[in-house]
Amino acid sequence: VIGGEVAKIQGFVPSVVGTGEKFSVSVRADDRYRNRAEGDIPELTVSLNGKEFRTLSAGNEAIQILSDLSIDEPGIYRFSFASSDGSIIGMSNPVSVRDNPEHRIYWGETHGHSGFAEGLGSAEGYFIFGRDDARLDFLTLSEHDIWMDDSEWNIINTMSKKFTEEGKFIAFPGYEWTSPRARGGHHNVFFNGYDFDRVPVQEAHYLSDLYFQLQAKYDVEDVLIIPHAHQAGDWRENNVYMQRLVEIMSMHGTFEWFGKKYLENGSQVGFISASDDHLGHPGYTSGNSSVRQLGGLAAVFAPSLTNDAIFSGLRNRDTYATTGDRIILEAEVNGFAMGTRQPFNERRVISGTVNGSAAIIDIALIKNGDVIETKEYLKTELRPKSFVQVGFESETEVFFGRDNPRGYRPWTGFIDVEGARIVDVTAPGFQNPRSEWARMDEDDPGRVNITTATRGRLNNLVLELEGADEDTRIRIVLNEARENGTAPVQIRPPARIPGSDTTFKLSDLSNSEIVKEFRVGRHTDRLSLTVINPDASMDQAFSFRDDENPQHGDNYYIRVRQLNGGIAWSSPFWIGGEAPS
Repeated sequence: VIGGEVAKIQGFVPSVVGTGEKFSVSVRADDRYRNRAEGDIPELTVSLNGKEFRTLSAGNEAIQILSDLSIDEPGIYRFSFASSDGSIIGMSNPVSVRDNPEHRIYWGETHGHSGFAEGLGSAEGYFIFGRDDARLDFLTLSEHDIWMDDSEWNIINTMSKKFTEEGKFIAFPGYEWTSPRARGGHHNVFFNGYDFDRVPVQEAHYLSDLYFQLQAKYDVEDVLIIPHAHQAGDWRENNVYMQRLVEIMSMHGTFEWFGKKYLENGSQVGFISASDDHLGHPGYTSGNSSVRQLGGLAAVFAPSLTNDAIFSGLRNRDTYATTGDRIILEAEVNGFAMGTRQPFNERRVISGTVNGSAAIIDIALIKNGDVIETKEYLKTELRPKSFVQVGFESETEVFFGRDNPRGYRPWTGFIDVEGARIVDVTAPGFQNPRSEWARMDEDDPGRVNITTATRGRLNNLVLELEGADEDTRIRIVLNEARENGTAPVQIRPPARIPGSDTTFKLSDLSNSEIVKEFRVGRHTDRLSLTVINPDASMDQAFSFRDDENPQHGDNYYIRVRQLNGGIAWSSPFWIGGEAPS
């Protein structure tokens, strides 16, 4: 891929460092599609929490490293970057500086492809990109076994060993067991070592065969199996020794329901996300025109960046999932960490902190699959100068037995504003510039043309309005559409969705929000208007207490949503009941 001219800057920094500890910041110049930019890169002013810190000279190097940095005071810090004219800007993920940190947060990609399968690029290029461009801590090249021979498997092992440098970068060999949904669905298999043979689908035709053969050949402590939802893993089956995590989000969609299915069936599994990138760009995919959202990441709590520490963290469910933003999410229930089961206790206090990469919309507590409380941070009252978020959401749940998830739900049309002037429109939740946009109409200053598609998450745009009041009306006209992107073979056929014409009157705002629901078969889609403060805090502490009908085996998890569309999910917590392992 040859990148275009620089459009924005992305900074990568460790999520947790000790006070006074040396660390580095990688500064990457992106084109508008998140490829590494080509050509001239302007001089950049680097700021730390808003104060000028360094200057990066102009040149043509798209990746620059600020080395041997240290921060002497504990706290949350973010680096920001700007050209002299302000046209090129960017920010790093947050870094938490702590005295003697007990653990670190490491970021990895567990699901991606190269030209060995139906993707692009070489195996070596895949690992180079993950290490140098995406700045991952750990990585797996999980090629489809149906297209892999022994030579390619040997190359994956050789490359994993070659690129592993403990303390800097960890690569685990793995592959994707590529079974049709009816025989178990796709599962990624990982090994902690470089001398393992595959158990491919050609030899293990059914999911139970895969479990049996892997367990017969290897110590289960060295094997990890992770199902994913695009070709849906069979949530009715689970091996408690090896299948310890579930992938709930990828470039194919956001599938929180998939993790819930395993919890409903009594499986004690943690949550991660991945990209399933096919462009040879693990951990920082640029997407393509047919896939509307970008890939996710897995976060692992571990004391150090070693093979054993990271693999143990994954197996022990010391993990959480994000949609790609390196959100710091730390939570506990009664003092127990995420991914753990504690003795029965009627007292349930769930607390933690979030340090995001954009303003926090809300933090929800989910108990046994249902949202029982939500803390909101973004809503505000209507003023003459207001920011109105228009949100598009669609469910992806499976309602027809074991099926692949519902496809993308397109939203294409226009927004008209009457009774206020549109000053600006931004689309923080439209992640893929190849296929999603919100633009002011060239001929009508009161109209915004839109196209986006949702699959399990909030896609949002923000209208900056001048002169808004209760008489302001916002009309949203949507074209007829048809769902797309579902993996074959599915039971539920893609739905055709009729067009709609909805007018929201701001006098109908209740708690700063108006919601219009659409029924698509058994799914409920949402179109919402919310008056927001886009400058709300990126850092929140939270605490919930649940005293309602405590039962043995109750499970909880936390979900965080950001203004830029980013989401983080904690791994579940279990209280009481019998631990399966």
